[in-house]
Amino acid sequence: MPLTYEGESANIEALLANPAVSILARLAKSAMPLDTAPLLLTDLVEADFPGYAAVPITTGEEIFLNEQNYAEVITNTPQWTAGAIVSPQEVTAVYLTMSVSGGPQKLWCVEVLPRPFRFEEEGQVFAREIRILSASLAT
Repeated sequence: MPLTYEGESANIEALLANPAVSILARLAKSAMPLDTAPLLLTDLVEADFPGYAAVPITTGEEIFLNEQNYAEVITNTPQWTAGAIVSPQEVTAVYLTMSVSGGPQKLWCVEVLPRPFRFEEEGQVFAREIRILSASLAT
């Protein structure tokens, strides 16, 4: 009989519901390595095209236990809309940061895009749901 960790799901639900926890989805424009495990927040260059802002993650559309019995959540789908583009900008990854009670932002997870997305004109929209593990460590 496989072990299940119901506390994993409760942990994610508590993080999303806690008003002292700030989880933000961000876009990276830096070149991404094949292995993102050793990345630190300081390794990522955040997008800065007109209209860009980090998007708060406050809900999960689905929380479930994966085959390793870790809780995963598919987040609400953040979206970014370009303002008046001065020069095109490519984004290479979506990443989440987390802070507690106004403390420093810590890197929670990184999802490299299969191919870069290029913002080239005003009103262009990029949206992507993010799948996160409760076992991901904020560094």
